[in-house]
Amino acid sequence: MKRTILLTVGLVLCLSSLLIGAAAAQRATNATEHKVCLPFVFKSNADYNGGEPQGRITNFHMSSSCDGPAMPDFPSGINTVYVIFNYAYMEYEPIRIKVYGYGGAVLYDHKETYVGAGTECLPVSGPFPDGDYYVTNMYVKVRGVESLFDSIEWSVGD
Repeated sequence: MKRTILLTVGLVLCLSSLLIGAAAAQRATNATEHKVCLPFVFKSNADYNGGEPQGRITNFHMSSSCDGPAMPDFPSGINTVYVIFNYAYMEYEPIRIKVYGYGGAVLYDHKETYVGAGTECLPVSGPFPDGDYYVTNMYVKVRGVESLFDSIEWSVGD
């Protein structure tokens, strides 16, 4: 039911923008570009249309090793944590990873352009004091604007 509503809303928004665009194109004397707008759903993957990212991002998590399971809580004394995600169908699409610590301090900021498919494992070095909470954000570009795609909260120690 939710998916049907989201798809319907997406379709209505797309059709509205097409109608507005068509009216503007009639006024322009040399308008030759027409965008196709397909509905999309934001749900744990980067899957956009109309010249936007076409890739898919899955399995975004933090771990204590590159091949480790998702971990929301890390043991005391850990010095390196890893940001891991799978990507596919990427066509020169930038992804930014930011890790925030106490008070919103940026501890890690990494931006890279991805092509094709694979698994990324990014090491984030500490120190990470016990009892602190952290946030790892993933940003992707949507219509030319860097936007928050997913977020993970995690902690270290007790």
